[in-house]
Amino acid sequence: MIERPPATVLAGIAAVLVLSACGPGTGPKTEEAETMATRPIEAVLEEHTPRLMALAGVAGTYRGLREDGTPCIKVMVEELTPELRAEIPDTLEGHPVVVVETGRLGPR
Repeated sequence: MIERPPATVLAGIAAVLVLSACGPGTGPKTEEAETMATRPIEAVLEEHTPRLMALAGVAGTYRGLREDGTPCIKVMVEELTPELRAEIPDTLEGHPVVVVETGRLGPR
């Protein structure tokens, strides 16, 4: 005689299969996971600049271009340390972020 698993076990297995079939991108969104920008780069820059400027060593932010001509958010830092690099995201709301080491900036 073959013993059948209880219905709750079968329901659990079915739930796991359905959820695993959903694949990536169906969970909560994070800044790093987003690949498509949903807001203009200027609005994103305006919103995130105060937080970036609060990081020790950040000298400024601006809208720039990557080497391939893609618009990006540039973050100027006096010295790029591993700790600072870890604090600055690679993307903000789908826009790439490029860190530029400037050295100490002062009046001209």
